[in-house]
Amino acid sequence: QCVTEWLDGPFLPGDTTQLSRGLICHGEFMASGVDKTAWGVVLSDLPVGATSLKVSEAKNWNVGDKLIVTGTDSILGHDVRNHKYQSEFVTVTGLLAASDGTTVTFSPPLQYRHFRWRSDLPFHVGNLTRNITFRSRDTSTIANRGHLMFMSSMVHLANVAVEGCGRTDGSRPVTDPRMDAYGELVPGSDANVRARYAVHWHRVGQLTPPAICTGCVVDGSPKWGFLVHASNAHLRDCIATRCYGSGFATEEGQERGSMDRCLSVLNRGYGDVEVSTDADHGRADVGDWGIAGDGFWNHSGLMAITNCVACDNSGRGFGQFIRWLSPAVEDRHMHAHEGAPRHIVGHAVA
Repeated sequence: QCVTEWLDGPFLPGDTTQLSRGLICHGEFMASGVDKTAWGVVLSDLPVGATSLKVSEAKNWNVGDKLIVTGTDSILGHDVRNHKYQSEFVTVTGLLAASDGTTVTFSPPLQYRHFRWRSDLPFHVGNLTRNITFRSRDTSTIANRGHLMFMSSMVHLANVAVEGCGRTDGSRPVTDPRMDAYGELVPGSDANVRARYAVHWHRVGQLTPPAICTGCVVDGSPKWGFLVHASNAHLRDCIATRCYGSGFATEEGQERGSMDRCLSVLNRGYGDVEVSTDADHGRADVGDWGIAGDGFWNHSGLMAITNCVACDNSGRGFGQFIRWLSPAVEDRHMHAHEGAPRHIVGHAVA
């Protein structure tokens, strides 16, 4: 168990960009937990009150593990605020393996029915528990949360959970800290600093060898869960849930790599309060995109998204958005990240 530290007072002295209070890595980093089945297909429909299910594979699942059973129905009227999310969190109480799958008992009983609309449209169960966990000590105050930022491609994360991390609040416009002519912080420019996300590859470069992330979980982030920004990364068998804006995202347009067999469920955003329009992609004036509550929000035409599942999100399941930051916003963004080199290239539509 790794607990990210937080302070009652200000950030570290001189830290006007609020980068501290997190895991900031410029070099090689590896965290490898016990290999386990991240998520799988539920093999039969489940009625209200069910306390067991059969899953296709449950390698290294244990009593006490936290599961999410994906919702398959919703109550939706003319007002989008009437949406009723039906994904449910339960705890494993027993396991019985057989040749045709593993029967998992759990509590509490299910509140909703979970069923296949068609024989070729199964629903899923994800295991959110890992034996390596990064968790903010204080999750109640967003400004006190930790975050994971990798500025190197020499990163290998495997079977790691990240809970209650991320400090950028997607429900409010982001800000970019800047100094005035006297070297003083412009008041309010640090009110909601961008780029302090739960798990974030930050401007590593899209032509570097890829970072690797397999079997990992982000549970609870005030903005994106997994973010690849101007970097090259391969994500596989990962789960994002209870994130704001999107579970998985690419930020700027030239990101490379892949997201394969990833599950994004129960992520929230502007899709809770407005019908889908071009406006709910984000706030154009500050280049603050990906806030609808999409499962996957992809700003890049170079990221392969394959065999992934999105369900019970307030926005789109899969959003493809090809538009770069405006020059003025990009200049502020670059300045806020300490003069990192500009990587903008042409955008390709996948």
